[in-house]
Amino acid sequence: MRPIGRSVIPITVTLAALAVTSVQRTPQLPDVPNVSKSGFPGFEVTGWVGISTTARTPLKTIARLEAEIGKAIAIPEVASLLERQGMARHFIGAKEFGAFIDTEIAKFAVAVKYSGAAVD
Repeated sequence: MRPIGRSVIPITVTLAALAVTSVQRTPQLPDVPNVSKSGFPGFEVTGWVGISTTARTPLKTIARLEAEIGKAIAIPEVASLLERQGMARHFIGAKEFGAFIDTEIAKFAVAVKYSGAAVD
Protein backbone atom coordinates (compact mmCIF):
# COMPACT_ATOMS: atom_id res chain seq x y z
CA MET A 1 0.00 0.00 0.00
CA ARG A 2 1.34 3.42 -0.92
CA PRO A 3 1.06 6.28 1.53
CA ILE A 4 -1.30 9.07 0.63
CA GLY A 5 0.52 12.36 0.16
CA ARG A 6 -0.19 15.32 2.39
CA SER A 7 -0.57 18.93 1.40
CA VAL A 8 0.15 21.79 3.69
CA ILE A 9 -1.45 25.06 2.82
CA PRO A 10 0.30 27.99 4.48
CA ILE A 11 -2.15 30.23 6.28
CA THR A 12 -1.67 33.37 8.27
CA VAL A 13 -3.92 34.02 11.22
CA THR A 14 -4.13 37.02 13.48
CA LEU A 15 -5.29 36.29 16.99
CA ALA A 16 -6.38 38.72 19.65
CA ALA A 17 -6.25 37.73 23.31
CA LEU A 18 -9.58 38.43 24.99
CA ALA A 19 -8.56 37.79 28.58
CA VAL A 20 -6.18 35.85 30.80
CA THR A 21 -7.48 33.37 33.36
CA SER A 22 -5.21 34.36 36.24
CA VAL A 23 -6.33 36.79 38.94
CA GLN A 24 -3.61 39.28 37.99
CA ARG A 25 -2.70 40.40 34.50
CA THR A 26 0.39 38.71 33.12
CA PRO A 27 3.61 40.59 32.38
CA GLN A 28 3.72 38.94 28.94
CA LEU A 29 0.31 40.44 28.03
CA PRO A 30 0.06 43.61 30.10
CA ASP A 31 -2.81 45.13 28.10
CA VAL A 32 -5.00 42.02 28.24
CA PRO A 33 -7.55 42.05 31.07
CA ASN A 34 -8.24 39.09 33.30
CA VAL A 35 -11.51 37.15 33.16
CA SER A 36 -12.44 38.04 36.74
CA LYS A 37 -12.41 41.74 35.84
CA SER A 38 -14.33 41.10 32.61
CA GLY A 39 -17.67 40.17 34.10
CA PHE A 40 -16.84 36.90 35.88
CA PRO A 41 -15.77 37.84 39.42
CA GLY A 42 -13.70 35.22 41.18
CA PHE A 43 -12.86 33.32 37.99
CA GLU A 44 -9.36 31.86 38.11
CA VAL A 45 -7.86 28.91 36.28
CA THR A 46 -4.10 28.69 36.11
CA GLY A 47 -1.53 26.07 35.30
CA TRP A 48 0.90 25.15 38.01
CA VAL A 49 3.77 22.81 38.72
CA GLY A 50 4.29 21.10 42.04
CA ILE A 51 6.28 18.36 43.67
CA SER A 52 4.76 15.86 46.06
CA THR A 53 6.14 13.03 48.14
CA THR A 54 4.75 9.94 49.76
CA ALA A 55 2.78 10.33 52.99
CA ARG A 56 5.56 8.89 55.13
CA THR A 57 8.38 11.10 53.88
CA PRO A 58 10.30 12.37 56.93
CA LEU A 59 9.71 16.05 57.77
CA LYS A 60 13.47 16.63 57.64
CA THR A 61 13.50 15.46 54.01
CA ILE A 62 10.52 17.66 53.14
CA ALA A 63 12.23 20.66 54.75
CA ARG A 64 15.38 20.00 52.72
CA LEU A 65 13.39 19.69 49.49
CA GLU A 66 11.59 22.97 50.23
CA ALA A 67 14.89 24.74 50.89
CA GLU A 68 16.61 23.42 47.78
CA ILE A 69 13.66 24.09 45.47
CA GLY A 70 13.37 27.61 46.88
CA LYS A 71 17.06 28.19 46.16
CA ALA A 72 16.80 26.73 42.66
CA ILE A 73 13.94 28.92 41.49
CA ALA A 74 15.75 31.98 42.88
CA ILE A 75 18.73 31.43 40.55
CA PRO A 76 18.51 34.22 37.95
CA GLU A 77 18.97 31.87 34.98
CA VAL A 78 16.21 29.57 36.25
CA ALA A 79 13.93 32.52 36.97
CA SER A 80 14.53 33.88 33.46
CA LEU A 81 13.83 30.50 31.87
CA LEU A 82 10.55 30.14 33.76
CA GLU A 83 9.47 33.68 32.90
CA ARG A 84 10.29 33.19 29.18
CA GLN A 85 7.94 30.21 29.26
CA GLY A 86 5.20 32.39 30.71
CA MET A 87 5.47 30.96 34.19
CA ALA A 88 5.25 33.06 37.32
CA ARG A 89 7.52 31.97 40.13
CA HIS A 90 5.53 31.44 43.28
CA PHE A 91 6.94 29.04 45.82
CA ILE A 92 4.87 27.70 48.70
CA GLY A 93 5.79 25.08 51.26
CA ALA A 94 4.34 21.61 51.74
CA LYS A 95 1.45 22.58 54.03
CA GLU A 96 0.37 25.48 51.83
CA PHE A 97 0.68 23.30 48.73
CA GLY A 98 -1.52 20.63 50.32
CA ALA A 99 -4.17 23.25 51.10
CA PHE A 100 -3.89 24.58 47.53
CA ILE A 101 -4.42 21.09 46.09
CA ASP A 102 -7.51 20.66 48.28
CA THR A 103 -8.89 23.98 46.98
CA GLU A 104 -8.21 23.00 43.36
CA ILE A 105 -9.96 19.64 43.83
CA ALA A 106 -13.00 21.33 45.33
CA LYS A 107 -13.10 23.98 42.60
CA PHE A 108 -12.92 21.53 39.73
CA ALA A 109 -15.31 19.08 41.42
CA VAL A 110 -17.99 21.77 41.06
CA ALA A 111 -17.11 22.25 37.39
CA VAL A 112 -17.25 18.50 36.74
CA LYS A 113 -20.60 18.21 38.53
CA TYR A 114 -22.17 21.00 36.49
CA SER A 115 -20.70 19.66 33.25
CA GLY A 116 -22.51 16.37 33.64
CA ALA A 117 -19.28 14.47 32.98
CA ALA A 118 -19.19 10.91 34.27
CA VAL A 119 -16.68 8.10 34.48
CA ASP A 120 -17.58 5.20 32.22
